[in-house]
Amino acid sequence: MSPRPQRITVIVTTFERPRELRLVLEGLLGQQGAPPFEVAVCDDGSGPETAEVVAEVASRAPFEIDHRWHENTGFRAAATRNLGLRKARGDYVVFLDGDCIPFPSFLEQHVEAARVGRFLVGERHYLEDPASKALQPDQVARGEYLERVTVQEHRRVASRARKLALYRWSGLGRLKSRPKLVTANASAWL
Repeated sequence: MSPRPQRITVIVTTFERPRELRLVLEGLLGQQGAPPFEVAVCDDGSGPETAEVVAEVASRAPFEIDHRWHENTGFRAAATRNLGLRKARGDYVVFLDGDCIPFPSFLEQHVEAARVGRFLVGERHYLEDPASKALQPDQVARGEYLERVTVQEHRRVASRARKLALYRWSGLGRLKSRPKLVTANASAWL
């Protein structure tokens, strides 16, 4: 049996999407059942509005939120994630994109699935544009946005999960839908 992570570092990558980042951070404020965690907002060169969002949410958070910024010299998401990894104090890291809102048991589920020697990659549900734009920060912390996910989107995610299970079971690398690293929802031991 694998040990349970004792402290998590959540790495959230962002670039010039302060509204979406606020919703992600509100989702982290609403986490239930997770061990202690810190958040590293890893910024690929956003303007001052992003820093303001981070500072405002950090002033209310019961956990540390650190804004790690580097100059915008083009798309450098991997370098941005490395900013977070360099100073991570957790024994387990969870990666989130700056527009992927975590549901209330998101971190708890990553901890429960954590296995030594394994890298976890999860799926994400897409909200249609009108539903996404109508979201308010207080709804996110309570997980109320989950009811806005369409039936078709639930089916897409379930279908993908079945295909990935078949891939793992068969051991064949010939399927088109092979597991891929998607840092919108991933985790690993540090």
